[in-house]
Amino acid sequence: MKVLLVNPPSPLKKRYFATPPLGLMYLASVLRLRRHQVKILDLFSFGEEAKKISEALEREVFDVIGITGMSFQHNTILKTSEIAKNVNAKIDVVVGGPHASAVPSLLLKDKNIDFVLRGESDYTFPSLLDMIDNPIEWQNIQGLCFKIKEGLHTSPPEVVADVDSLPLPAWDLIDMKKYVGHHHGFFYEKEPIGQIITSRGCPYHCTFCAASIVHSRVWRPHSPKRVISEIDHLVKEVGIQELQIEDDNFTLNLQRAKKIFKEIIDRKYDLKINFPNGVRIDRLDDELLKLMRRAGVYSMTFGIESGSPHILERVKKNLNLELVETQVKKVKKYGFYTQAFFIIGSPYEEKKDIEETVKFALKLNLDAAFFGTYVPLPGSQDFEELIRKGKISIERMDWDHMFSLKAQESSFYLTPQEIEYFQRLATIKFYLRPRTLKLLGRIRGLGHIKSLLTRIS
Repeated sequence: MKVLLVNPPSPLKKRYFATPPLGLMYLASVLRLRRHQVKILDLFSFGEEAKKISEALEREVFDVIGITGMSFQHNTILKTSEIAKNVNAKIDVVVGGPHASAVPSLLLKDKNIDFVLRGESDYTFPSLLDMIDNPIEWQNIQGLCFKIKEGLHTSPPEVVADVDSLPLPAWDLIDMKKYVGHHHGFFYEKEPIGQIITSRGCPYHCTFCAASIVHSRVWRPHSPKRVISEIDHLVKEVGIQELQIEDDNFTLNLQRAKKIFKEIIDRKYDLKINFPNGVRIDRLDDELLKLMRRAGVYSMTFGIESGSPHILERVKKNLNLELVETQVKKVKKYGFYTQAFFIIGSPYEEKKDIEETVKFALKLNLDAAFFGTYVPLPGSQDFEELIRKGKISIERMDWDHMFSLKAQESSFYLTPQEIEYFQRLATIKFYLRPRTLKLLGRIRGLGHIKSLLTRIS
């Protein structure tokens, strides 16, 4: 079959960052092993408009369109589905990814969406294609949700047990030349940049996070051998000079992490390496930091989230602030560039909690910090609690702004306007200090400046 895989546009027509859609690239590789013809259309990374979808479908006839997306892409997922059906009424529309995994029933209310896949679709999507003309078999496909006479059929998400069984992502289906200057993370050292995910799943229970809705709480790492084979491919075939490790929990197993970096050192890749998606700050020791430095790691990002012990306990972050201080000092001792994520406006956060967060962020010897407004993510524990308590509702969600700095109506103590004010104030206080002037040396031109401004506005 001919399949078009689509990452829909940003609803705000902004180019936040350009990073290859690894999820679609993994899926494409499996589909090609099953002898399907596949193309990838990444509209999010380049601030493209939805009309590009109709152009692609009018230029070439596809049997199936597979659409991924996060919750802020809700409306562009629907628009993509509508355009696909308008161009070709016979095309099968399949939606997967984080948003689909969290709210399959909501998406299936749309007349243009035929199937929703929950969880990791690497194998269930190809299974659907194999059985798409045999509806009696659909109910046997794990993670597949679809309409029936009685309403909806939903299945529990698929979780790939053996992640080493997955082929390498289909890097040949994207144009690396287009992914320049707008990378994930604020700063970078060299281009081209390649991304890698070396493990799936998160055993932690942060109430604001919805990562487990797709990848479960079962941590499943690639073997060091497989990780190195993927890096080999990126270096020798794709030609990368910098590697971004995008795991949620790369350092969960310290011995595995150390073995990977020892292998990188032995191969003398001469790569720059960073962790824009974050590293657990409490899962680092001196031996690992020394190895990381030798291997080419220059930057790490930490999800600290709050400077209020009360809020950290409330959101089940399982993080001690005294340890955070100690660890930041240790990381800086080895010369790493350090960044951190903080959340402003959690549901039970008061003004005093935000003040503690800002004070703590200023106290740490961080090079950069991102103060993001709280977003109630579908699939998270917070989201379900806020729904039960009537604070938010599916019908009232402002989907388009769930990836921006616009606050939602999700706080029990603060208005959206107050949250946005405190977010701006935190950013100003952090960056309007003499010590942050050294960041100017990391800027890579006018395009980089424009990208940075887009992310904080």
